[in-house]
Amino acid sequence: MHKLVERHFSGLKHVTAIMAAMASNKKKIILERNYWNCLSPKQRAEQVKQRTNVSELLTRFFTSR
Repeated sequence: MHKLVERHFSGLKHVTAIMAAMASNKKKIILERNYWNCLSPKQRAEQVKQRTNVSELLTRFFTSR
């Protein structure tokens, strides 16, 4: 019984972690959009080159488990 409860809670922790990540990601997207609108086309090209998408990394991380 104890192990089962423990497993349930670790599962919950995992889910809350995902939800927190998604919420902060949403905020980040809004901020990024505002930031993006202030950039010149040249700066945008630079950003695209050096950027790795957070949500992409998250999905990769969670699907690999």
